[in-house]
Amino acid sequence: MRFRLRTILAVVAILACCLAWLNVRAKRNRDQREAVQTFWRMGGGVAFAGGSEFEQPSGEPNWMVEFKSWIKDAIHGRNAWKLILADWGDFRASASDDDIPRLVRVLKAMPEVEEVRIRNTGITPEGASRLRREVPGVHVSFWSTNPSALAGEHKSPQALVGRWTVMEVQNQGVTAPSEIESEIEFTRSQAILRLDVGIPELSQVFNCFVVPGQDPLKLDLRSTTDTPGLTPQNLRCIYRVEGDDLWICLEGDRARHRPIEFVSSRKNKNDLYRLSRKIPRP
Repeated sequence: MRFRLRTILAVVAILACCLAWLNVRAKRNRDQREAVQTFWRMGGGVAFAGGSEFEQPSGEPNWMVEFKSWIKDAIHGRNAWKLILADWGDFRASASDDDIPRLVRVLKAMPEVEEVRIRNTGITPEGASRLRREVPGVHVSFWSTNPSALAGEHKSPQALVGRWTVMEVQNQGVTAPSEIESEIEFTRSQAILRLDVGIPELSQVFNCFVVPGQDPLKLDLRSTTDTPGLTPQNLRCIYRVEGDDLWICLEGDRARHRPIEFVSSRKNKNDLYRLSRKIPRP
């Protein structure tokens, strides 16, 4: 019995020492992992040394994701090599010149980063120049093939101001179930999307930018929400108001261009919202 007890205590002591050693290694790489997660919340992608593809978060953060990240930090802390921040292709980054200070902090926590690619975001050439000055050891490549998602006037169209109940949603041509009550509230400069009015945590806030043009009317939404499980993004939309009815068509996850008509299908990959004003005008 004593032999068994001594053996068990020895095993426990060895395991405790191993965990302590692993935790010391994990702490050494924790700052970079937290910086990576911050960058992911901005909608960016990270390429690690030894890899060739830009990685994005695969799902909502939970204890299993955190445990796997801890293991990676403890066993072989991967070094970030290249970053991409783009509103293009599979990326839906939410960034503007206001985010440059946060981006600088992220880069300073990633000592191995060699290059940052910025494409079609709200970051201007002046913002990219500031980033180069703040982090001179990192090559910043900046280019744009489309007008910035933040090129319009920062405000909400007056016709949209108020609260709207979501009556129907079509995602790539498929009508979504309507058991949950959702709504969109437009203030003078923001849009608040409440995915479930009974759960405040599922709300997402966007800054509104009116884009010039009349046929159809255009609006860009830039996410300001930094909530785990809700990916920040830029959304290019068109909208139409008829009395107390509102239609909003916005680009879906894999759409590459702003919608040109109020149609949702597998081909265009757009989402179509039909809403009704919550408090009808007198």
